[in-house]
Amino acid sequence: GHAADAGHAADETGAAAPAHAPHPEATPDHPAYLIHTSGSTGRPKGVVVTHRALANRLAWMQGAYGLTAADRVLQKTPASFDVSVW
Repeated sequence: GHAADAGHAADETGAAAPAHAPHPEATPDHPAYLIHTSGSTGRPKGVVVTHRALANRLAWMQGAYGLTAADRVLQKTPASFDVSVW
């Protein structure tokens, strides 16, 4: 493994890391994660799931279970886990 001093982090070029975290601008159509599947061909391929799909699932869960900002939910599997293969 490789250990780095977080106080003196640098990128691959040796340039110092920025003092603040970057603010990526993801849109609903940007990829959120990739599900790997063999599909019907037997050849591995990836299916891109967008941020919109993830947000729609969370919105459905909020409505279906009556969740509010006061609720807390235990997430035992990552959002990218495909429950259809479980």
